[in-house]
Amino acid sequence: MPEMVPINTQYRIQRRYCKRCRIIIKPDISNALHNATLSIRTVIILAYFPMSMGMGIDNVSATMKNVLGIHISEGEAQNIMSQMWDALESEYWKLLDQIQKASYMHMISTLWRINGENHNMWALVTRGEAIFHIAKIKGHEVTLEILGKQNGRDIHDGHSAFETLASKTGHPQQYC
Repeated sequence: MPEMVPINTQYRIQRRYCKRCRIIIKPDISNALHNATLSIRTVIILAYFPMSMGMGIDNVSATMKNVLGIHISEGEAQNIMSQMWDALESEYWKLLDQIQKASYMHMISTLWRINGENHNMWALVTRGEAIFHIAKIKGHEVTLEILGKQNGRDIHDGHSAFETLASKTGHPQQYC
């Protein structure tokens, strides 16, 4: 198998200060996050490891170095994850709003390990949207906090947290 060699792209960004508007004007770069040092593809790969594979940030840093040859400190990896949240936060709230307005929602909870500790991953899915939320607690408080005033039918497997949620909200229930 041929060795993968990263392609380095350097941007020279011309910045100008507008005396009338009193702002710095610079062009948008479509394939990188704001003030990022890595491309959007690299950021997505970096985010994939902890989100999909449950890796700790220390392992993400080592994997990026050993597999891709990209040296990223643990602090930089954490900073990149924060930048990604900042960039995607508005989309998250739009998805959550659409889920809350949906006429029905499928819900499931499953074990999710982070750095060897047990957490719970809550999946809230409608016909066109899905949100995955990881929390340390397993009770109905998680879904109640996420959903707020959701009005649709709750479809779930009878998990006790969903049963308690139903008694607190009065939503119609359906078992799968």
